[in-house]
Amino acid sequence: MPHIQDLTVKNYRVLKHVSLKGMQALNVVLGPNGCGKSTLFEVLGFLGECLTVGARKALEPRGRLGELRSRGETGPLVIELKYRESDFGVPQRRRTPLITYHVEIDQVRGRPIIVREFLRWTRGSCGKPFNFLDIIRGEGTVITGEQPEQTDQRRPVTLDDVTMPAIATLGQLAENPRVASLRRFIGSWYLSY
Repeated sequence: MPHIQDLTVKNYRVLKHVSLKGMQALNVVLGPNGCGKSTLFEVLGFLGECLTVGARKALEPRGRLGELRSRGETGPLVIELKYRESDFGVPQRRRTPLITYHVEIDQVRGRPIIVREFLRWTRGSCGKPFNFLDIIRGEGTVITGEQPEQTDQRRPVTLDDVTMPAIATLGQLAENPRVASLRRFIGSWYLSY
């Protein structure tokens, strides 16, 4: 079962720049009223809704992007997950690679779009991280296959709808099992308020 190891959120309401590192199977979030505890969970719900209905529709019940963005900030909303596809308790040497999913949502000509999205991992024990999915404003590349390598062929990708995350579309193709795994993981989240 996949699990989130690190979570970074930028420009989402009171969460101007928050990073949670070394998360475990069970995490407790404590703090005074108004510090962003509920907002942290709302970010996860927002990401899940972006996956199913797109950024524009996910924003509708939350107000416009300008209302969701942290006060005084102008940059994109950024959500970054670092996760592993394996269970907890697996010895360090046998763990699956740490995968980073990064998505940026901003407004272009008055409408929200996914301006950048990538999936990155490090293959081997001392390799350099590389993006096996890299999409900017609906165009980019993906490396297909079960174990993408930096030297593998990159396939061009052009998305028709820049309000939908690439993982929503590409994750439905059998040739992209790493992307599909992330899509299933996020799609399985259930948040109860």
